[in-house]
Amino acid sequence: MELESIVRVYNEAVGIKGGHGRLIRINPQGYYEISLEIQGKSYSSFLPISCTAIISIEPETETVERIEVER
Repeated sequence: MELESIVRVYNEAVGIKGGHGRLIRINPQGYYEISLEIQGKSYSSFLPISCTAIISIEPETETVERIEVER
């Protein structure tokens, strides 16, 4: 996932379930820096990697070659 990607954010500790945001950076101390969009406004947030899931809203392009098995 690239920095500045638009992501969905999940974090039970603060009650975020599929919130929209932009991944700003991954802090080496174990935090995601995310600009969260809440009610049309953007808020800077630092969410611990250990209890936060982020999912890119853009699908990845397939780069792995498929191996065909002869049967």
